[in-house]
Amino acid sequence: MAKELSMTEKYALLMLYGGGNRTDFMACQSTAGIVLGGLFELLQSKHIFVGRGNKLMTDRKTGSVNEWQATLYDNICGHSAKSIQGWLEYYCFSATYKSIRPVVDDVLNTLAHKGYISIRWRRGLFRKKRSVAINTAQSASIIDGFVTGVQDGQDNDEIIFCAEMLLLADVFKSYFPMGKRWAIKSTLNDYKHSSMWKMMEPYADAVRSFNYQNTVYTGASQ
Repeated sequence: MAKELSMTEKYALLMLYGGGNRTDFMACQSTAGIVLGGLFELLQSKHIFVGRGNKLMTDRKTGSVNEWQATLYDNICGHSAKSIQGWLEYYCFSATYKSIRPVVDDVLNTLAHKGYISIRWRRGLFRKKRSVAINTAQSASIIDGFVTGVQDGQDNDEIIFCAEMLLLADVFKSYFPMGKRWAIKSTLNDYKHSSMWKMMEPYADAVRSFNYQNTVYTGASQ
């Protein structure tokens, strides 16, 4: 039986479903939602808190974290203190996937354990490659709940977060193609005035700026 998902797990599932087989779930615009959602939910559960200089600190008295939060939490415990922006850059702005891969693995493995996705490995030329398939029957309620929530303009932090991060990942258009987007234009405008959207907006803008700078640099170097 499928188990309940956290906000971050819902985002990851929506991102994978909307992106389909072409989803690059290691790209910074995709992983940013996993990192930001994970840090936000650790703050909500009081496993971490914002300390001096806006650095994230741990409170080990609150008990163990969920499986999908393990790497995020362990790194906050063991690394030098960083702000949310600092952790976003550490995970998502690296030239390699070395830092973000364990975080993504935690979320994907948890989704697989809960029955929402299936993971298969196949041998590639140089290394094994992962193939992720959505279990549509078990995921239908999550997918339908998000689509219906946006269409109905529900003022819900989870829906607003997922909408903002799916826009950042360029996956939102899979759920609401251009022909249907006019119907939810006012809803998105309302979402942009919400506290959740405003809280995440500086980090989403940082990801867009990072991608833009990389594009300009790559184009200039060719």
